[in-house]
Amino acid sequence: MKNTIIRRLVPVPVPKYFFKDDCAIMDFFEGELSIRIHNFEDSAKTSDALYPDSPDFRKRMAAAFTSSGFIARTLARHPSIISDLVESRDLDQSYETDRLFETVKKIRLCSKNQDDLGSNLRKLRAREYVRIAWRDINGLADLDETLRDLSLLAEACVDQVCEFIFGELALRYGYPKRSDGRIQKLLVLGMGKLGARELNFSSDIDLIFAYPENTWVNEDITSDEFFTKLARSFLKVFAENSPEGLLFRVDMRLRPYGDAGPIVMSFSSMEDYYQTQGREWERYALIKARVVAGQPDDGEELTDMLRPFVYRRYFDYSTFEAIRDLKKSIASEVQRKQLSRNIKLGAGGIREIEFFGQVFQLLRGGVESELQERSILKILKILSLRNYIPDSVRQELESAYYFFRNLEHRIQQVEDRQTHDLPENELEKLRICIGMGFSDYGDFSEVLEIHQAKVHNHFRCLLGGENGEESDICAKTEIFEGIWQHPENRDATMEILGNTGFKDPENSFSNIIYIRELSLKQAGEKGKLKLDRLMPTLLKKISESDFPDTALSRIADLLKAIMQRTCYIALLQENLVSVDNLIKLASASPWIVNFLSRHPVLLDELLDPRTLYSPPSKEELREDLGYRLGQIDDENMELQMETLCVFKQSRILRVAAADITASYPLMRVSDHLTEIAETLLETVLELSFRQIAKRLAAPESLAIVEPAINSFAIIGYGKLGGLELGYGSDLDIVFLHQGEGEYSKGFDGIDTSYFFTRVAQIMIHFLTTHSNAGTLYEVDTRLRPSGSAGVLVSHINGFEDYLLNQAWTWEHQAIVRARVIVGGKDISERFNDIRKRILCIKRDVPSLKKEITEMSEKIRTHNRKKPVSGFHLKYDKGGIVDIEFFVQYLVLAYSNAYPEMSIWTDNVRILETAAKTGIISEETSLCLKKAYLSYRIEVHKRDLLGLDHEVEEDIFSEHRAFVIKTWNEYL
Repeated sequence: MKNTIIRRLVPVPVPKYFFKDDCAIMDFFEGELSIRIHNFEDSAKTSDALYPDSPDFRKRMAAAFTSSGFIARTLARHPSIISDLVESRDLDQSYETDRLFETVKKIRLCSKNQDDLGSNLRKLRAREYVRIAWRDINGLADLDETLRDLSLLAEACVDQVCEFIFGELALRYGYPKRSDGRIQKLLVLGMGKLGARELNFSSDIDLIFAYPENTWVNEDITSDEFFTKLARSFLKVFAENSPEGLLFRVDMRLRPYGDAGPIVMSFSSMEDYYQTQGREWERYALIKARVVAGQPDDGEELTDMLRPFVYRRYFDYSTFEAIRDLKKSIASEVQRKQLSRNIKLGAGGIREIEFFGQVFQLLRGGVESELQERSILKILKILSLRNYIPDSVRQELESAYYFFRNLEHRIQQVEDRQTHDLPENELEKLRICIGMGFSDYGDFSEVLEIHQAKVHNHFRCLLGGENGEESDICAKTEIFEGIWQHPENRDATMEILGNTGFKDPENSFSNIIYIRELSLKQAGEKGKLKLDRLMPTLLKKISESDFPDTALSRIADLLKAIMQRTCYIALLQENLVSVDNLIKLASASPWIVNFLSRHPVLLDELLDPRTLYSPPSKEELREDLGYRLGQIDDENMELQMETLCVFKQSRILRVAAADITASYPLMRVSDHLTEIAETLLETVLELSFRQIAKRLAAPESLAIVEPAINSFAIIGYGKLGGLELGYGSDLDIVFLHQGEGEYSKGFDGIDTSYFFTRVAQIMIHFLTTHSNAGTLYEVDTRLRPSGSAGVLVSHINGFEDYLLNQAWTWEHQAIVRARVIVGGKDISERFNDIRKRILCIKRDVPSLKKEITEMSEKIRTHNRKKPVSGFHLKYDKGGIVDIEFFVQYLVLAYSNAYPEMSIWTDNVRILETAAKTGIISEETSLCLKKAYLSYRIEVHKRDLLGLDHEVEEDIFSEHRAFVIKTWNEYL
C-alpha cells in the first residue's frame, strides 16, 4: 500500500455530517457509531490494517457503520477486508460482468477439499457483501448494479461448487454419461430473484436440481445416485456456518413435489411431473427460472421442455383466476402472520408489482415470445411499448419498484437478515428513514403509502376485487342468475325476460336452455364453473342492448364454438369491456360473430376499444407484422403461417368493427382490406425468398436473394388490382420475373425459371395452406399467360409477347384492373409500360363491343342458373358486372386516343377520367358511379348480415334502368 494515502485509522470525533446529501446525523446515533468505530479501530490496530486518512473516507465509513451493523461487525472481525477493498480500489468502481465468476473460479481451483472451498467462498462473500453494501449505502452504485452483483456472486458460487464436487465424484465413480455417450452434468435452475438476476441483499437462493438422463455410471451407481450425492454435498457446503457466516441459504421447496420430492430429477421425470401434476403457481414460479449451472446445451433442452407448460400457445385468460387465488392465499398468510408491515407481501408491495407483470406474461407469453422475459422492469417497458398498459402506469410501478427494492436493502443491510418488515423500534425507524434519504419518518411513511396505494390500485384494477376477491365482471344479478341456474319454470322465466328488455322471450329462453345444455355436455367442470360466473352478467348486459334477442341468438353460436376452450370463456368472464364490445358487434352483424366463432383467438381484440374500432395504417401494419414475425425463428414455418393468419384475421376484424359501428365509407373499407392483403403479400414474398436461401444451404445463398427479389413482381388483378377487396375476397395474382441466365452462387447453378417458380410455389404454400389459425387467402393464378396450362412464373418478355400476340380480348379486359402489388423498381416500370401499350392499342370498336357483350352474357348465364326471383346485384342486367364491363370497354376503346384512360385500375377514377376527356358526359359518369357504389355498399352490407346478393326487383330500379340504358347506348 502507498503510505501517502493509507494509514491506520486513529480515533476521531464522529462526524456530524456524513450522508451524500449532508443530512445531519441525529445525536442519539452518535453513541452507537462511536462504539462501532472504536471496536473496529481496536481490531484494525491489532491486525495492522491501513486506511485512507481523508474526511471523505471517514464520512462514507460513518454512513456505512450507522446504516449497517453487518458492515461494522464484519469489519471489526476481519479488518483486512477494508484494507483489501481500498488497495484494490474496488470500493470506488463497478465490476466487469465476469469479474465475480473469475474470482470464484480461482477459489475453486486452489481449494483442497469441500471444507476448504466453503471456507474460502464464505470469506469472499463477506468481502463482497461489505463492498456491495458500502457502495449502495453511499450512493456509489445504483440499484441495478447492486442487484446484478448480488446475483452474479450467488450464481458463480452455485456453478463452481457444482463443478468442484462433480470433479471429486467423477474421480471416484467415473463420468456419468447419456445413452449417446455424451458426458452429463448437474443442471441447476435458479428460480425467483436469482433467475431474474434481481437478488436482494439477504435473499435465500431458490434452486431446482436436474440432470438429463438416468443411466449407469458404473456397475454400482446410477446417474440418479451420482447426482443425488452431488446435490447433498452441494447443500452441505452452502449450509455450513462459520465466523464468516453462511454462504447462501438454499431453498429447494420449488422443486417438483416440494419437500416431499426427490432432491434431483431427470429431465423426463420433470417433464412428466409438469405435464400431469404441474399446478398454476408452478407456472408462475418458472417464469423467472434460468440455468445457473450446467452445460448450455442441456440447459436449452430443459428450458425448451418446460416452456409449453409455462407459456401456452394461446391467450390464457385463466391466468387471472390463478393469480387471484395465489394472491388470496398470500393475503391470508399476511393476515395470519400479521405481516402488515411487510413491503414484499403486503398490499401494494413488491409481490403485487411482480404479479402485475406476470399476469401478462402467463396470459400472452406463449403467443408473444418477447414477454418470456425474467426482469419485471423489462416486462413493464415491453407492456408499455406494446400499449398493453399506459406509460403512466409503467412509470408508477417502476418508481415504486425502485423505492421498495432500495428500502428492502436498507432493511436487510442492517443485520444481513432475510426480512421485509418495516421496523417498529423508533431508533430503527429513523435509521431506515435516513438511509432512504428522508430527515423525517413521517415524510418517509407518506411516500411509502403513496407508492403502496398506487401499486395496489393498479393490481386491483387488473385482477378485479379487493385483496384478491372475485372480479366485478361476475357481479351477481339475482334475476339473471336465477334464470341461468333455475330455468325450470318456463312461463315465469319468459315473463322475466319480457320484462327485462327481450322482445321475443320464447326464442331467447330457448337459446338460454341451448347454452345451458351445451355447458352440461361439453364444458367440463372448470368450463361450467366459469360459464356459471359469466352468464348472469352476460344476460344482464344483453338485456340492456338495443337488440337483445338478436345478440343472444348470435352469441349462443359463439359460445357453442368456444364451449370446450375455457380460456376464451375466461377472457369474457374477466373483461367487461370485451363483453360490451361483443354484444355491440353481435347485434350489428352475424358475419362478425361467425368470424369470431371460426377464429376465437380474435376475442382478445375485443379488449381494447382504442384499437378495435381504429384500423391501422399501412405503415402500422408493416411495423406490427414485422414485430410479430421477428419473435419467431426462421426455421418455424408453421408458426410463421399461424402468425400471418392471426394477423390478417385480427386486422380484418378491426376493419369490420369500424365499418359497422363508425359507418366507414365503402372505399375506405376496401382500401384497408387491400392494404392488409398488400402487406401480407410483401411479407410472404420476403419469407419465401428466405426459405429459398435456407434450402440452397450455401453461404452464398443470401447473395442470390438481393438481386433476385428485385427481379420479381406480383401483379394484382380484379378486386385486388382495383383496390376493391371485400371481407371474403380471393386474390387474383400473376407472378413475373426478369432474371437472366443462372443463379450460380447456390449449388451447381440454378436456372432462373426454376428459381422463381420455387419462390412462387413457396408463396402459394404460405398463402393457401390451412394452419391451426386458418388460411390466409384463396389464390387464383389462372389469369397468367395461357391460364392453367401456362408456366406459374412468366418472364416479363414472354408476358409482353403473349399479351401482344396471343391474348384474348377478355385478357386485355383483365389487364385494365391489373397493377404491381410488390416488385422491384425496374420490373414494375416495365410492367406499367407493357400495360399502357396493351391498353392503348387501336382496336376495331365494333368487334370489341361484340366480344365484350358476349363475355358478359356468358358470365351472367354461368352465375344465374337458378330461377330469377329478384335483382342480383352482381350478375343481372344493369348490375355490377355490366358497369365493370362498360368501364373496361371505355378503356380498351378510347385509350389509344386518350392515354390518360389507361392510368387508373379502379372503376370510379376511370369513370371520372372518361368524363374529363369527354368520352361520356358528366351526368353519365356521376350516375354510373352512384349506381356502382350503391350496389357495392349493398353487397357489403348484406355480406356482414349473412345475406345473399339478391334484392327485391324494384329496390335499385332507377340505377338499374340507367345502367341498362347506358349499356344499350354504347354497346
